[in-house]
Amino acid sequence: MAGNMNYLPGNGINIEFYSIDSFKTANPISSIISRDSGTYTITNTNTSGDFYLKRNFINNRFPFSQTDSIRFVGNQLIFLAHNGWADDPTLYYEKQ
Repeated sequence: MAGNMNYLPGNGINIEFYSIDSFKTANPISSIISRDSGTYTITNTNTSGDFYLKRNFINNRFPFSQTDSIRFVGNQLIFLAHNGWADDPTLYYEKQ
């Protein structure tokens, strides 16, 4: 596959950010219920307008962290593709 893949809005994955540093991710319409929750921090990158989002959570009773490059554009939170990763998409989330 090559090029852009466009999907209709509402793929079922929700990311909710609470207070200053907590989050929850859920896919309520999937037959495999995926839920992550924990804390997060946002820091600057060397690229103007881009940030790092580090999420800390528990996965199968083990502490886990994941850092993504993100960008805010209007009402969108954009998870940028990782450089050098094959088939890694750029993800767009609309603020509701």
